[in-house]
Amino acid sequence: MKKLIICSLLMLASLAAHAVNPFDDLRKDEILAAKKAISSVHEFSADAKIMSLVPKEPLKADVLAGKAKRILLISVFEAAKNELYEIDFDPATKKIADVRLLPGKQPLVAYEEFDELTEIVKADPCWQQAVKSRGYTNLKDFYIDGWAPGLLSKAERASGARLMRALTFYKGKHKNAYSRPVEGIKITVDMNHKKVVECSDFTHVAVANGAND
Repeated sequence: MKKLIICSLLMLASLAAHAVNPFDDLRKDEILAAKKAISSVHEFSADAKIMSLVPKEPLKADVLAGKAKRILLISVFEAAKNELYEIDFDPATKKIADVRLLPGKQPLVAYEEFDELTEIVKADPCWQQAVKSRGYTNLKDFYIDGWAPGLLSKAERASGARLMRALTFYKGKHKNAYSRPVEGIKITVDMNHKKVVECSDFTHVAVANGAND
């Protein structure tokens, strides 16, 4: 009897070790399999980007019933078409379970877009003039901080464009740029077309002095 109990416990431990929880962290093999499966979907261009890849939250009823299946939720963005897709990927079968187009939706901001935003803004003549009108000449002294667009105007909402707002901070030789915001400059960038679509310079306020690092 004791031997049977030990064997049963070992079997349960083995099953538990190989069980897949819907909320487990992503594994390298799952990520690679998901990427490979997406590349086989011919609807996506070579320029399409995977913006996020996370375990999909299962239905609570399935979790309570012990029937929850591990599915990965992937967002793919076609910048040229300004289209966002949501994809359900089954890592057990290594197959795509569903593909959904999300009209009018945008994915999260990608890391590289923050760097792109900086380059776009600093190359814009309107922003350069706004900075120079405040007495500055070295454009490298400024830090550009990218934000989601927030409240949209009617025209911005109607355009459906992928927009980011750019805030300007004076960094100079300091470490902390955020203590020296350059007020009165509003920049809006279309990240799909890599261009400034709004630049306004509406007030001049002195930049804070001191070393708040």
